[in-house]
Amino acid sequence: MSGYTLLGVTPRLEALVREALTSSEESLRAELSLWSQSDRETISFELVQRAHKQSGCREYLHEVLMGSVVCLPEYHPPARSRKLEDRLKILQAQAQEKEYRQMVKNVDTQGSRNDVLAFGLEMSSLNRQLWTVINFVLTVVCSFVFGYFAAYFADMSTTTCVFVGLLIGGVVFLADLYFLLRSPGVSEPYQHQNRNK
Repeated sequence: MSGYTLLGVTPRLEALVREALTSSEESLRAELSLWSQSDRETISFELVQRAHKQSGCREYLHEVLMGSVVCLPEYHPPARSRKLEDRLKILQAQAQEKEYRQMVKNVDTQGSRNDVLAFGLEMSSLNRQLWTVINFVLTVVCSFVFGYFAAYFADMSTTTCVFVGLLIGGVVFLADLYFLLRSPGVSEPYQHQNRNK
């Protein structure tokens, strides 16, 4: 408790100081006389404690101090070291990074890449479908032309040539349609990739 200052010196404290001035050692008397020449509003607790011990006062110290106000010295925090400041900055950055990662952990960072991949797969599927349709039409048209000219070179009438061409084209149309519908589909690779996710 030494170093604290007592404010509002009471008559009991003044009496203790007067008594200590007469019956104490020289160093304490010098300090007390300096105090008595000053403003006499404040006195250190250490000085009061020493005066109380050497004066032979019959009252307890807490009784002498009754009515006085204890004033604690103003706290001055020590300056932070450079290492501590650097460490705090690192820890704050780590905490912010952790908070950011926690906040965005459910965000799909591969979304734009997956969109491009999906677009590429759709274009590939569309390309395959387009070639399938072109192949289908060309096959039916060529089979009709084959049937028409086969009947034509067999010296048949134009009506019979058209009928033979339609007959062969129809058979090829049904066969192509059967195999087209029976095939697993042109969008299977895209569906297979989505199933693996």
